[in-house]
Amino acid sequence: MKYTKEQVTKFEKLGIVSFSQLALIIPHSYEDLNLYNHLQIDKAQLIDATVEAVNKFPNSIQITFFVHNFNQTLTGVLFHPKPYMMHQYKVGTRDFYYGLIECKGHCSMAMPKKVTQIGSITPKYRCGMRTDAMSRFVQKHLTVENLLAEGIKESVSQEVLKLHFPSNELALNKELSSSGLDALKYIELSIYMKELSAKRRYFEPLKKNKKTYIKWLKTLPF
Repeated sequence: MKYTKEQVTKFEKLGIVSFSQLALIIPHSYEDLNLYNHLQIDKAQLIDATVEAVNKFPNSIQITFFVHNFNQTLTGVLFHPKPYMMHQYKVGTRDFYYGLIECKGHCSMAMPKKVTQIGSITPKYRCGMRTDAMSRFVQKHLTVENLLAEGIKESVSQEVLKLHFPSNELALNKELSSSGLDALKYIELSIYMKELSAKRRYFEPLKKNKKTYIKWLKTLPF
C-alpha cells in the first residue's frame, strides 16, 4: 500500500509504518462529554454552569458554579493558575466545563476545563503526537478500507475501530472486551507474520533429482 507524504511524516512521529500499527495505539482513556442530569462522584463529568463568584488566593483560584444540569452549587478549584485562566471565568457567564468531581463535605471540581464540543466521547492518547492532532489523524485515516488494504479482515477492522470511535458503554468500561482484545491480537500477529515474510529468502537446491511418482503411487493400497 502506498502512503502519502503526510501519512509517512505522522507515522515517523509515532514510530510506526502502517495503519495496522496505528490501530494498535489504542486510547488510554476517554472523555465523556455527554451532559447528564445527575452528579457522578469521583468521576470526570461535564457540567452546564454559571459562574457565581471568583475568589483569588496566592496559589489557587476558587470558582463558585451553579450547575444547571443537576441544580446545585459546586466549587471549582484551579491550582497554580496561569494568567490566561483569569479571563476564562467571569461572574455571570454560562458555559460548559469538564473535570473530576469529588464530594468531601461539599462538592468540588478540580481544574475545571472549559469545553465547546459536547455530546461526544473523546479518546485520549499517549503517543508522539498531541491528543488533538492524533485524534484528527485517526478520524481521517484509520478506516476499514485502509485496514482491508493491509490485509486485515473486515470483522477484525470493525472491532478494533470501536476502540478508537467508542460508544457510551465502552467509555464507562475500564477493561477491554474479549472481542476487542482478540482483534488487537489478530492485528499484532498479522504484522509480525508480514515482517517475517519480508525476511524470507529463496535458494536454489544444491542437487536436483528428477523422478516420477508413478512407481510410488502403485505401492499404495487404495
